[in-house]
Amino acid sequence: MILNGKKNPENIYIDCTETFFSGLNTGIQRVVNEISSRSQMLSQSIGVPCIPVIGVGGKYYLLKDALRIRGDLLEKLKNFKRLLKDSYYSFRSRFVNKSKKVHHYDDQSFPILDRSSWSFLLKAEYFSKEIVGLLVSVAQLQIMHFRLSTLVKPISMKSNDLFLIPDGFTGRYYDFTALKKIFKVNVTIIPLLHDIIPITHPEVAHERDAKIFRKTLDQMLSYSSGVMTVSRSVKENVEKYLSHSPISSRFLPVHFFYLGADFSREKKYRSHKNRSLEGVISSVIQKKFF
Repeated sequence: MILNGKKNPENIYIDCTETFFSGLNTGIQRVVNEISSRSQMLSQSIGVPCIPVIGVGGKYYLLKDALRIRGDLLEKLKNFKRLLKDSYYSFRSRFVNKSKKVHHYDDQSFPILDRSSWSFLLKAEYFSKEIVGLLVSVAQLQIMHFRLSTLVKPISMKSNDLFLIPDGFTGRYYDFTALKKIFKVNVTIIPLLHDIIPITHPEVAHERDAKIFRKTLDQMLSYSSGVMTVSRSVKENVEKYLSHSPISSRFLPVHFFYLGADFSREKKYRSHKNRSLEGVISSVIQKKFF
């Protein structure tokens, strides 16, 4: 049992790290945004504070603080870009001849690239985008870490807290250092797996991405006290993977819920069903499922 020997969790922390930093809005990110936006209603429903957080620099911070700081930072960057743009056009209007010279080229003058050349150019473009993306992500993490560490205090979790991870954790933004620290203080960690497609269907994933996914999944499972999934089929896939994984020596309970079963169109909670997110969290607290 996950909470065996413990009291009901004092706080439930919801990890939103990847969604916050990636800026994406696909399936997983939309789920995370929905859960974090309903955290207050969820708190009232189950009687335990549900607090969205992000991990950066080996520590966890409140999501609302990170959003506020990022909003201020983005506004400053926007003003800086506007200043550069205005300066550029001012310089251009003063020193650059406004007349535009149009050069006409004969179509025959353009070389026709063969397939190997196109392949090389595409690989070079992909590589350059990856490098730029990596540099941007590193810069973003460092800036947010500096501003958060200087402006707000990190969260201090205790052994009777519950840490839910509905977000992705295989990207470049996830902070396993912070996760390891709360694992050492015996915080209950439960990830939510939406799928394990790079393992069940490796033909649709790049070989490198599949290796990264498997490595980070094993790392996450080694810190976890249990696993939640969004469907019965994903639950069965995870159980099958666990039976052959390096951590198969210890029992790791896996359970599922029906995604969105407790969300109405008016964004208000209905009476939770047995397999809603609210129902599963309540069951974790009441020590029924895990």
